[in-house]
Amino acid sequence: MKPLAIIGLDPGTTSAYIILDLEGKIISANSGKELTLAKMLAEITQLCQPIFVSTDKAKIPSFVEHFARKVGAEIISPESDLKREDKRNSCEPFNEKLDAHQQDCLAAAVFAYRRNFPRFMKIIRYIDQHKLYHKKEEFMKLALTKDVNFTIIKDLLTKRTTETKIINEVVSERKITKTDFERLYTKLTTLQKEKQHLENRIHYLNQQLSSIRKKNLFLHTKSTRVDQTINTLFQFKEKRLNLQQKEIQEQQNVIASLHEDVSSLNNFIGKTTQFQLVKRLQTFSQHEFARKKDFLHIVDNDLLFVQNPAIYSEQVITMLEGRGIVIMSPLPSPAVISKRFQTLIFPAALFVGESEHFSLAERKDIAKNINAKHINSADYMEKIIIDYQKKREVI
Repeated sequence: MKPLAIIGLDPGTTSAYIILDLEGKIISANSGKELTLAKMLAEITQLCQPIFVSTDKAKIPSFVEHFARKVGAEIISPESDLKREDKRNSCEPFNEKLDAHQQDCLAAAVFAYRRNFPRFMKIIRYIDQHKLYHKKEEFMKLALTKDVNFTIIKDLLTKRTTETKIINEVVSERKITKTDFERLYTKLTTLQKEKQHLENRIHYLNQQLSSIRKKNLFLHTKSTRVDQTINTLFQFKEKRLNLQQKEIQEQQNVIASLHEDVSSLNNFIGKTTQFQLVKRLQTFSQHEFARKKDFLHIVDNDLLFVQNPAIYSEQVITMLEGRGIVIMSPLPSPAVISKRFQTLIFPAALFVGESEHFSLAERKDIAKNINAKHINSADYMEKIIIDYQKKREVI
């Protein structure tokens, strides 16, 4: 398996790249006026698996976006352009002879490495604790590219059970909501009725076919013209039977797939009594809120996980304000939100299960990650959880 790596890019008249492994060591570097995107892709993918693509510019160049899209890597960029002195300090520990363009690439790669270093260490500690050395590269790749609990990744890599196959479908983004489940259940019921109807139809046609064959034997002694007519009818019935049998097989395949989806959702629903249910939003934008409010049914004292709270609409904030809602996010909330809501930093990796609109979390993890600036008492958190549970019981 090729090593996982961070790619630093510097596009321009003279393009350059540098490959940095996840231990912070240089694998390769190159630059040139004829170093096209296609050539760069070929050289880099031959040596490694890009996980992160970095640039020293705050505004991401289109070349970097195209490269990241081709290799499926996450883009890391600074909030403002890296200063010359910062670049020099980043390159100083390395003894490699690099030109100016390659040094810019190295500074960008080191910036991405430092930003993700805590994640690397957390993953490596887990691998060491569970002795997953033989699965290290696979574990690192899943942990860095999929927002999945480490325990689930370990099971995916070490177990081969029906449950892990279902989890693997969730990791592959095949997630279903409660509404999807109800739609699938209705579809399953309809298909079962259609299957029964088709089986009855086949039985009827088999009886007809048996009758036609008997008549065919009886009429065989008659004229050739009558015999040909019967043969034509027989062939027609055979074709219809084969077609309907094929349709039944296709319906059975669909039903099997639906059973798997229903099992996956039942697994998620079954966990809701053991863990804290958290509702999810990507941002506080009007578009995101309008798209999900009917699914989420946000009520007072809800726990609301927002992936990027920096994107918000004042109208949405005003609608949610004063309702005891706790805002959870992997990122710090802007002042306009932290001053009006109870907030807590909560990494998405701590969720033990999730669907598109909901997640499940250990209550102790929620309490552990409470933002001390806004919530200083474990008793307050317990009150929110109890109020939330009571409201769910009423609903």
